[in-house]
Amino acid sequence: PSRYFKNKETGRIIGIIPAVSNHFCRLCNRLRISSTGEVLPCLFSTSGVPLGEALRLRDRVRVKAAILEAAASKPAGATSVPGGEKPDKTGVHRHMSRIGG
Repeated sequence: PSRYFKNKETGRIIGIIPAVSNHFCRLCNRLRISSTGEVLPCLFSTSGVPLGEALRLRDRVRVKAAILEAAASKPAGATSVPGGEKPDKTGVHRHMSRIGG
């Protein structure tokens, strides 16, 4: 769902995914891994399935279980798009750099 733009001076191309203005939830097949070690079932999820410890322990069974759990909790169809940045379950604002792509 990216929209690509080319800089005429440098020739470089960037892609932007306009998740709010071009809502694509019903087509989304992605999970995200946050910088805090959670598998998020949705871009707009405020919590996810813990993954960090299983990765550190190289426990493939637990890694697979976490990913499958997140996939099973993925919303079906459209998701309610938040009207601005909301605090996550810890009360901290969740910035895009923490969500993963």
